[in-house]
Amino acid sequence: MAEKDTQNKVDDGNWILLYRQLTEHWVWDDKPYSKGQAWVDILLGCNHDEGKVNVKDKIIICKRGESVKCLKTWANRWGWTKSKVSRFLKLLISDSMIELKPEQNTTHLKVLNYGVYQAKRITDETQTKHKRNANETQTALNNNDKKDNNENNEKKEARETPTPKVKKDVKHKHGEYNHVRLTEKQYDKLIEDFGKDELLLAIKVVDEYMEKSGRKPYANYNLVIRDWGIERAKKKMGSKVQSWTELEKKFGVTQ
Repeated sequence: MAEKDTQNKVDDGNWILLYRQLTEHWVWDDKPYSKGQAWVDILLGCNHDEGKVNVKDKIIICKRGESVKCLKTWANRWGWTKSKVSRFLKLLISDSMIELKPEQNTTHLKVLNYGVYQAKRITDETQTKHKRNANETQTALNNNDKKDNNENNEKKEARETPTPKVKKDVKHKHGEYNHVRLTEKQYDKLIEDFGKDELLLAIKVVDEYMEKSGRKPYANYNLVIRDWGIERAKKKMGSKVQSWTELEKKFGVTQ
């Protein structure tokens, strides 16, 4: 019943589209957040595509409409205490707005009816228009084929050849608090340039800085690590630290 009610409320035309970059605007900086702002922040922070999250060496599959963040991260974002965040999430669960998935060391939540918050109607209209245009194009091609089959068959074959899709590099989350995001190519290149020990400690340094400062996310963590993360990691490591075992003992960094 709750799902139908939500569907009706969202599909009646009384809604707008919001860009995720809204959370980076100055109007979003005031804290503490209201409950409404916290709810919108959850919606904007959910994955729009399936991805993987590394939490203390455990890979968690975060699907569309889901989010993996610890209570401390939500508390820092909203200017709340962790207990207030916990009570708010329980309130959302009681109203059938979210559900929590069992995970250790983090909070894995799923927004119920996430699809109805998206531009489904616009998407359907766009797909219908594309299909109609494709059918009209095909009809025109068939008429032209009657005039000159050989020439038009060549044109049709060229038009129907699918354009290769460019695979977008996916950025994976790193660090205990999942602030550092790197593609596999960036991660491998950093290891090649600086070594795995220095890279993992640099990721820890940058990740903890982001968590403690509460600043807005960087656009390019690859450059951040190269600009100052590695340098600070080297200062932490010191000349005496040679092995991975020593890193684990001295800084609590895990592979």
